[in-house]
Amino acid sequence: MQVKQWIQKYPENILTVKSDDSLQHAAALLLKKRRDIYVVDGTGKLLGHLSYKRISDLVLAEHRSTSTRRQIMNRIARGAVNELMDAPPLTANADEDLEDVIQLFLDHDLEDLPVLDKSNQLIGAINLTDLLQLELSKTTD
Repeated sequence: MQVKQWIQKYPENILTVKSDDSLQHAAALLLKKRRDIYVVDGTGKLLGHLSYKRISDLVLAEHRSTSTRRQIMNRIARGAVNELMDAPPLTANADEDLEDVIQLFLDHDLEDLPVLDKSNQLIGAINLTDLLQLELSKTTD
């Protein structure tokens, strides 16, 4: 199966923000939707990735020492997404074979993988949970 077939069969609601959006906005979106966020430019080209885990670590900073917590909360309050995003993220191409993409998940300990079309536009994402569900359904069928 090719990645584009996977995207059609298992559409993923991807969250996107612009690189100059505030971290506070991104944190609110992440916590509401519980998904990773992809950072795109004005044309929809992928610039980076902002993980649920990274924002969670920042929001839970209150459990750290006082000086560290203050520094982290100030960073969220004043920072922009481009300061915290991973760039460039690993991606899959729509024409790739799904088996190759599964290998990327295994090799890089991924939970989500953005999918790009031929013009590098973000068209979807593959989620590890969906891959696991597919594999588990094969063993129970």
